[in-house]
Amino acid sequence: MRILFTTDGSSASRHAVREAMRLLPLHAADNYVLTVAPSEAEPSTRGAAEDLSDVRSLFEAAQIAFTPLLRFGEPVAEICAAAELIEADLVVMGAHGRNGLERLVLGSVSTGVSEAHHGAVMVVRR
Repeated sequence: MRILFTTDGSSASRHAVREAMRLLPLHAADNYVLTVAPSEAEPSTRGAAEDLSDVRSLFEAAQIAFTPLLRFGEPVAEICAAAELIEADLVVMGAHGRNGLERLVLGSVSTGVSEAHHGAVMVVRR
């Protein structure tokens, strides 16, 4: 089983990883952790590395192997492209719990991935 975790450095992302660790047999899976940066510019790349660091510590504490991935661009498109590239059986992501107006104005990455990706998506809400 190939599982793609997405992280944006938020508590919602960390919560999704913890829930997946509780529910899924991750020791037997090929785990990938993806963060998407808007561009390859230095501050953007540094922020993405920090986002990955938070989730890395969860995997290392549980002694679960994973492969880090970094992509640049629009999050929904890049998450779907990474899922296809690694042939993910499951995409795991957190949801920030925005209300209807916030979702309308800011958009929802988890909703976008759920609608665009042709495979299973596990969205963990807080």
